[in-house]
Amino acid sequence: MPNMISFINGKVSSISLNESLSAMLRDSSKQIPKKLYAGDYYNLVDLCNPIKLYHDRVSPPVEASIELKKKFEWGNKLHEIAQAWLKTYQDFVITEGTIDGIWVDIPKVRGRVDCKIGDSIFEIKTKEDLPKDIREVIEKYPQDVEQLSFYSVIHPSHDKINYLVFIKDSQPFELKVFKLEVKDFPRLRTLLETRIKLVDDAISSKNPLPLGRCRYFNSECTHKTAKNCNCYKLSPLSTEQLLKSIEISFDEEMTKKLEELRKKYHSTKSFFTTLDILSPRKRQAEEEIPSDKNKQESQNYLNGLVRKLPMKLSTEERVKIIESLQDKRLYAPSRWINSRSANSSESIPFIVKSNMSKSPQMRPNEYYIAELGVIVANYKKTRGIIFIISPNMDNSIQVFEVTYKETDEIRSKTKEIIDELEKTNPDLLSLPPCPSFMNGMGKCPLMEKCNAVEGKGCIR
Repeated sequence: MPNMISFINGKVSSISLNESLSAMLRDSSKQIPKKLYAGDYYNLVDLCNPIKLYHDRVSPPVEASIELKKKFEWGNKLHEIAQAWLKTYQDFVITEGTIDGIWVDIPKVRGRVDCKIGDSIFEIKTKEDLPKDIREVIEKYPQDVEQLSFYSVIHPSHDKINYLVFIKDSQPFELKVFKLEVKDFPRLRTLLETRIKLVDDAISSKNPLPLGRCRYFNSECTHKTAKNCNCYKLSPLSTEQLLKSIEISFDEEMTKKLEELRKKYHSTKSFFTTLDILSPRKRQAEEEIPSDKNKQESQNYLNGLVRKLPMKLSTEERVKIIESLQDKRLYAPSRWINSRSANSSESIPFIVKSNMSKSPQMRPNEYYIAELGVIVANYKKTRGIIFIISPNMDNSIQVFEVTYKETDEIRSKTKEIIDELEKTNPDLLSLPPCPSFMNGMGKCPLMEKCNAVEGKGCIR
């Protein structure tokens, strides 16, 4: 069985740089977003950092750095992944549920809970480092504690016991769960209503001083960078009334339960990915090789820019594409654009990648070409797009269009590998070896097994 990366690279008929798409993406990355807020109510999460809420509404618009955008969008991506496995919890109710304070006579605030499971709200927070203990949760993340507490005030059920789920934002994505029990609902309600009035008064008087220091004062804040605020002169918001209203504790039992839930969700693969096709041995690995967080954040950021291009598919076109997959056992992310030419347009797949070197790529690396080739061939297409961002070159963007030949042979080899992997105990050494650049600089958990027989290990 041939090494698929080399095999597919031998099926490339042409590669070209698409400067039009590159320029459109570069322009998109420089745009300052419009202020998005409603005039008659506040988002609850914004009320937990009122000085930022004030400047978002009153001060001139400011552009977040690309690195901050990456961080924010990577957090959103991890939220989506966490919500996917939380949905498998036995008592799961809803995800991204909107709650409106008007139903509890607090008409100027709305929120959106991450998950409702049983009689509890679960709020997911991704962090660079997990809090060590309760004291660190309160000192570092008072806004998160407030947010979950206020949710219990405006939710009609007034859930007494809720959970803060902290997830580390890099592999292996450890998590910690803290239980938050409300002890005094009236006090919490008063705190929320007072906060709303403080913001109202600050905006009408153009005086933000009573709103306290920004809760992101010691990290990157767009208004601090733009010198819109004087937070260095202000004192932090008091948490005295908040802490009199709640009791917070580390919940070891819930932490273990969610870890097991996540592990079970990710271990029940009934499909095969492009990684399984290109490096089938790695499907037998018991642990993953840690991935570069900066690389993941950059790819996720670029993917967001690509999705804003005026090249979207209609619902009908997407349905046709899903139905056109030749082997339903193969899973490939649904990333497609309408590629236009002088006389026609065609739906073609794309992938998004990062170049971590300090030199532009004259040609996409062989793994990227092979990954796109698997997707192109198995949807009976002949070409696709590779979008590449270079974080170490001021986030420069390149776009390559790749055309393939003899795609029926790529489909045939894909089927062979899936057939072999579907066996109960496939022979590791009978599967194609991986290129040496995929062994994580020798940290691949399969290194010992793969190299047990001379000549059967990584391809150099």
